[in-house]
Amino acid sequence: MFPKIYYLKDRMTRPLRCYGGVLLAISNNDSFRIREGEEVREISIALINEGNLFQIQESNVVMFYFSSTIILEKLGIDVFKNDLRVNSEVLLQNQLISLFDYYKKQALDTQKAINLLNDIMNNLLKDQKKMTKASNELLSGILEYIIEYLNIKITLEDISKQFYISTSNISSLFKNYFHISFYEYVTSLRVAKSISDLRTTKLNVETISLNRGYSNATNYIIHFKKYVGITPKKYRMIPNESGFLKIKEVESDWNVIQTYDFEEKNLYKHTHISLNDEEILQSSFSYFNLIDIGGYKNLDLILDEQIFNYKNFDNYKLDSYIYINDAVDNFITEKREEQSLKLRKLLKTKVSIALKINSLESLKLIEKLVADLHFLESEHLSSSNIRNGNILLLLDSNNIKNLDINKIQRNLYETRVFISVDITDSYIKNKEILTHQIYTLNPDYYHINFDSINNGMQKSYDDFDEFHRNLNAFLENIQAYKNIIFLNYEKIYPSDVLKNIGKFLEVSLYSKKYLAGSSIHFNKSSENQISIFDEIENKTLFFHIGIMLLNFSKYRCFYGESYIITKNMHGYNILLFNSDSKIADENDEHTHVFYINFQNSRISNDVIISEELLNSDYGSIDGIVSSEIENRKIFPDSLKYKLSQYNSPKLSVNKYNQKTGSYTVKLPPRSVVMLTIYL
Repeated sequence: MFPKIYYLKDRMTRPLRCYGGVLLAISNNDSFRIREGEEVREISIALINEGNLFQIQESNVVMFYFSSTIILEKLGIDVFKNDLRVNSEVLLQNQLISLFDYYKKQALDTQKAINLLNDIMNNLLKDQKKMTKASNELLSGILEYIIEYLNIKITLEDISKQFYISTSNISSLFKNYFHISFYEYVTSLRVAKSISDLRTTKLNVETISLNRGYSNATNYIIHFKKYVGITPKKYRMIPNESGFLKIKEVESDWNVIQTYDFEEKNLYKHTHISLNDEEILQSSFSYFNLIDIGGYKNLDLILDEQIFNYKNFDNYKLDSYIYINDAVDNFITEKREEQSLKLRKLLKTKVSIALKINSLESLKLIEKLVADLHFLESEHLSSSNIRNGNILLLLDSNNIKNLDINKIQRNLYETRVFISVDITDSYIKNKEILTHQIYTLNPDYYHINFDSINNGMQKSYDDFDEFHRNLNAFLENIQAYKNIIFLNYEKIYPSDVLKNIGKFLEVSLYSKKYLAGSSIHFNKSSENQISIFDEIENKTLFFHIGIMLLNFSKYRCFYGESYIITKNMHGYNILLFNSDSKIADENDEHTHVFYINFQNSRISNDVIISEELLNSDYGSIDGIVSSEIENRKIFPDSLKYKLSQYNSPKLSVNKYNQKTGSYTVKLPPRSVVMLTIYL
């Protein structure tokens, strides 16, 4: 009933077929190399189907051989007509290691071991066998020909005439691609195909040999014994035997195998996603950015942008306000006329602006600037650009006690005005309800300035996690649903979160129920770690993640563990994130695998799926510029512009059909990947 277990003590020296069953192999190492047909791959677990040609090219591998009888009894699957595939690699690895432990303890007859075997069988998916393909077009045609005419005599001369190629070239093709001869490929395949006749029919050996292309039974018996190890008659007499691997490099003695130990493996996390249209019903992840440019003196940063047009706010697709973090009151007293001209110039753009207001005088100044601009433009232009932007006024509740918010004009010449009131003090004092004065203001939003919070940067992630729970509890108490703005939020982020875009996204979703907007710096400096442009004016990971999240701001979503799903008129978007803090040596070193099933979605036929990978290698200039260059500010403008063209997530495009099973994404640590499925 249980599989036969082998230990591969040396690498296989030649390719062999798997006869009459299915082989699963795992290694004590994180991965091992295997040749399957013409392809050599490095994998963590191997599933070799009945009749497949394989060669494990490393030692120290444990092999579990499941005979066709076991597969048929447990799953009702005909392994001679179906291929099996792994549903969850990490789960299957753990299951096989546990099964190996039962084997060592000679406890395979226990109920726990039997249940485990059933779980292993259920971790396998079946699929109809596919026509053998090869990367070489000529060889692929020859393989199809062999499959079609396998049950009659096939010679090199027949192939030569059919494909107009010499017999020596055919032999070379098989030696070069499969590392076995043409005749060994054909005879071993015939033996593999004949096993289904021995298992599922009562035909005699002579009839089977004739049906499988042999001129007589003698040659068939010789070949069968060569590849399987016993004669067809004996093979048929012992159907429950599970060990028919004739590999000289394997050890099958229990006394030897039971001394083998699996080291503790660093297995990756796995997540199964079912794409179900009926479950995508949660609210969208919509928010706006307050892009912090600093004080009024920095208005030139965005008003006089001449070289890097990608920094032009007209090209920034996210809902955003240009946020000037100096109170208007401060700039009233300093070079008022000069600053007013700059602010007027800003108001003429199509972008929205966010301003801090502490007094009635500064509010009247803003209203006057908007009015002056409106009348000035109405005399020269048929229409005003200002109607394309909004104004958000951030009010300090402690400084506006005498200000009647109801008297603030909410529409200034077709420019909408929104009000947000500072509730930082209420949060610090952990008030369960806001003051009557704040409620009577009836603002559009509330905001918390984390720069003012006494405990500052959290010392550890556990502290930060507790802080977030308390914050959400406060927001729930005041019922701040989709109307809270976070200012200087990065002040309370642990540094390891800011350096991990996967963790940053995970943390950002904690407050999705309450979040309306948050501030982000325009340019990076020594004082801030979150910005949309870095110290050489190049796009950052936070820029790219904002663009990705834009896809989830218009339509309903489904929020799962480490992923978000949304659908639109043209397809689906799935955002996957790996918050593992491990620093990978190679970008393809993954610690989280996602298996995506599309059976309950609108996807039915072949679809195109694009993947955009975002991490410190892709989407940041750190993956482009050598770490030996410490002072990047010396780069000439032409190089900065060139870097901006190449700095982007890694894009790959794949074709997928759900009949082939789950779509698999292996995600490196500290990474995010955006899947776009085009219908």
